[in-house]
Amino acid sequence: MRRRVLTPPSVLLVFVALTACKGGDSELVTAPPALLTLDAEWVELGEVAIGETATGTLTLRNEGGVTLGVGEITVDDDASAGFTVGWELADARCEGDGRVAEYADEVRLTLDPGCALPITVGLSPSNRGEVYAAIKIPTVGDTADTPTFWADPIHAVEQGYSHATVLDGYGRLLILGGLLDFAPVALGDEQWSRLTVRNQGDSALTLDGYTTIGDDCAAFEIGEGLEAGERIEPGEEALLDIAFTPLEYREHVCALTVFSDDPVDGTQSITLRALSTCAVAQAPSVKVLGPETGTIVTASKGLNLNLRVTHEHQDPSTLTCLIKSAADNLNTVAACSPPSSEAAFEVAIPVSKLDDGPDTLVVEVYDLCGRMASASLPIAVNSGDSDDDDGDGWGETSGDCDDNNAAVYPYAAEDQDGLDNDCDGGKDDGTDAWDDDEDGFSEDDGDCDDNNNKTFPGAAEPADGLDNDCDDESDEGTLRADDDEDGFSEEEGDCNDLDPDVAPGAPELCDGLDQDCDDLADNDLLCGVDAPWILGDVDLSQTACELGDEITATAWAIDPQGTAITYAWNLAAGLSADSLSMSSLTLSCPSTLPASAGDGQAYVMSVVSADPEGHQSFAFGEVMVWQTGALYQDVVLSGADTAAP
Repeated sequence: MRRRVLTPPSVLLVFVALTACKGGDSELVTAPPALLTLDAEWVELGEVAIGETATGTLTLRNEGGVTLGVGEITVDDDASAGFTVGWELADARCEGDGRVAEYADEVRLTLDPGCALPITVGLSPSNRGEVYAAIKIPTVGDTADTPTFWADPIHAVEQGYSHATVLDGYGRLLILGGLLDFAPVALGDEQWSRLTVRNQGDSALTLDGYTTIGDDCAAFEIGEGLEAGERIEPGEEALLDIAFTPLEYREHVCALTVFSDDPVDGTQSITLRALSTCAVAQAPSVKVLGPETGTIVTASKGLNLNLRVTHEHQDPSTLTCLIKSAADNLNTVAACSPPSSEAAFEVAIPVSKLDDGPDTLVVEVYDLCGRMASASLPIAVNSGDSDDDDGDGWGETSGDCDDNNAAVYPYAAEDQDGLDNDCDGGKDDGTDAWDDDEDGFSEDDGDCDDNNNKTFPGAAEPADGLDNDCDDESDEGTLRADDDEDGFSEEEGDCNDLDPDVAPGAPELCDGLDQDCDDLADNDLLCGVDAPWILGDVDLSQTACELGDEITATAWAIDPQGTAITYAWNLAAGLSADSLSMSSLTLSCPSTLPASAGDGQAYVMSVVSADPEGHQSFAFGEVMVWQTGALYQDVVLSGADTAAP
């Protein structure tokens, strides 16, 4: 809470009997009292850039009949914005032989009647925002027996005011977010996203072009809008479209650097990142529709496999399909080309490539992610094993580990049936019950990607775009995740991802924090104090009045947060006003004075300004009330015979 008390300088009032004194014969010489006026109440300095200096003038004028004394002129600048006052005597202008004189003691200036002196109000700001100052100009009277200058009897202190909007003075580049993430895209498809480039400054921003760095940048097409010479006006944004077309099924990363004429941070980079659907694709599936298990193949009869191949995310015709012979160490004996329609198709197998005896034809299908599905068909070439009891072509002599089950034979496709279908000593290997990546979890145990040993329930969650811990969320707790759910992650420019009120473009609060993540705390808000700020003291239209006069009292208040301000006035007994809850009041001076007051008495007033949160600030003022006829008198210069009673 801040308090200001207005203590006016002493006002020398000389009261002289206007009747002729006994024995006096000299003529009485009088003049109107000194009268200080200002040519304007406010000095508007407009927009001022940090590092620059702006000036304006407030002209003092003595419109009275005697020389005016002026004391120390001060600047009440609560926010330490950098306001100053000064003057040059050479700028003074006077009527006739009048002059303006300068002193070094408590009386700084004297202005003869009809003289005017421009006071220079300067501002050299260091912080942006709205800035204000009150300029206090006291008048002072000569206390010598024969005065040479006088105070203004009704304006003991005058107040002027100054305001400016402090700007950076240049365009400020801001690329929203440090990362532009694309959703997974299928190979051959195209996806567009949008980059936002903002001018946070108060002058136009000129872009100087851009560069991309990285082997994957060919997958990203940069739209128009970042070319050299492009201009972004203050407070405006440029929305740039960027297309991603995956080169292959994997993550693609490209660094985009933008150049501008921002003198502080003119070069900024953002990461373009996109995943192909490999990150979410399911493995393909393949099924042998015929011929029957254990078919005996001969050269004259030939062999045609009837297959069906499907894939959830990839056109089957783009899959790699191979047929291998178990009897020939799984060497490829034929390739197959699935149709796009996912319909059944046939593949002719050259019998000449097969060895006599039991064999297993293994069909392997690979997608562009490298994921594989397999199916198998046991056959006998020319003749099968004589001890083949289950008709699959394989007998115990050749390695059938269960010759009573036609689904069990060497190199059979493994089913999730609790059996060792392929006779390799492992049950259900390669199925949802099998831990394919040896991370301790199978699909049945909750492993959401059993081909990646870094993905399983409870796994650490790196920022890789994957659901590593299998909780249906990706990258939670990492720089890529939006932890406070405000729409931005750290990689996307959130400078505090634990506070939902902090994100790029968020409204700035007057709390010393950077809510909008533009590297500026409080931005253009006036944040010197929480309470409303009253400029200077109570501004009185007159600092003295006679009985029954009306004067105006004003409190110029500013709230740092821009919220509504309420006012509550407290007046000394005897003063009255039309309202006590307005910023400006019409005061009625008392109609009588106490007997003890003599010719005059001082009355004090105060005002409390408050914001909606209850923060308060005080200002004070004092008015001198004189008996009727005691204040508005001419000043006696000579001719009074003061020696006679």
